[in-house]
Amino acid sequence: NIARGNQSLRLYEFGDVYSDDGKQSKHLAIASCGKTDVSKWQKLQQENDFYSMKGIVLNLLDKFGYEEKRVFFKPFEQTDTILHPYRSALVYIGRTLIGVIGQTHPKTDKEYGISSAVVAELDLKAIFQEKGAKVKFSTINKYPSVSYDLALVVKEDVTASQIVDTVKKSAGTLLN
Repeated sequence: NIARGNQSLRLYEFGDVYSDDGKQSKHLAIASCGKTDVSKWQKLQQENDFYSMKGIVLNLLDKFGYEEKRVFFKPFEQTDTILHPYRSALVYIGRTLIGVIGQTHPKTDKEYGISSAVVAELDLKAIFQEKGAKVKFSTINKYPSVSYDLALVVKEDVTASQIVDTVKKSAGTLLN
């Protein structure tokens, strides 16, 4: 993808991982590089870094019923040079190790010819063996939310509150 001009990527994969002793478990791998659009209309972008991946992992775990106060990160002391030594961490729920996140090491970037990437690998079996809070289900809205800026041309004597009241009255329950 990068060779084809796609500098900003976000990828994920679910798959089986086998340990040295032959045990199999399901893992989720997430990778991100380049920039993420923060606001398309303002053309604001943010570089993907360790903290953006940490936010993705925390958000995902929150969706599974694990509050942020139950999730913590410890420095990842490693012997290889795959991940950056000061921008990587082990991810825990309580005392259970569930994964690792980090920024790729500059040597790894150079070896593979990529710009810096951030990655995460989560052990789904370990995550689901922990007891998360009950996840509340809500139906998907028939009318998905849309955020656009609108410009309205109205007479000078029409106030903003009149416009808001008219929209609310017309939209009824469709407007959240």
